[in-house]
Amino acid sequence: MQKLHAPCNEGFPPGYKNNCALHSLCATMLAFLILEQVLLRKLHKPMQRHSAVQYALAKIKSNLGSIRVEECLQSGNVGSRRLTRLFELETGMTPKRFARLLRFRQVISHLHKSKGLIDWTDLALRYGYYDQAHFSREFRDFSGFTPTSYLPLIGEFENHVAVS
Repeated sequence: MQKLHAPCNEGFPPGYKNNCALHSLCATMLAFLILEQVLLRKLHKPMQRHSAVQYALAKIKSNLGSIRVEECLQSGNVGSRRLTRLFELETGMTPKRFARLLRFRQVISHLHKSKGLIDWTDLALRYGYYDQAHFSREFRDFSGFTPTSYLPLIGEFENHVAVS
């Protein structure tokens, strides 16, 4: 950005005190207005994702999060490490974390729709967890609750629980 410069006494009566401070304030305000315009122009541009990230997002969503990162790679487009970096840059999380989060959301949705007793092992296997311990650990990582302590807290809304 260019530095704005003009003589301090320009446009002010002779002997006017604080004209340098006022000029500095005006220049700063002008710089912020220019910055605001640049940012607003960028805001209105549609986000264009890298094709590998688009492919990975679609693949993860279509498999409801039960997928390995290697299965999200397009044939020869980018490698696993490059995809992970691009994905994290564009979404704020790694493909693995996104898949885990999506899978967790499916479990939460299932719990809110289910009535009665839950077969935790069956639920874990249905949503692609290796075993019940893996399921419980990931559930606790995302929610802060164990699956059994979560059940009585289920309220009217899927994304909210009652806390005391």
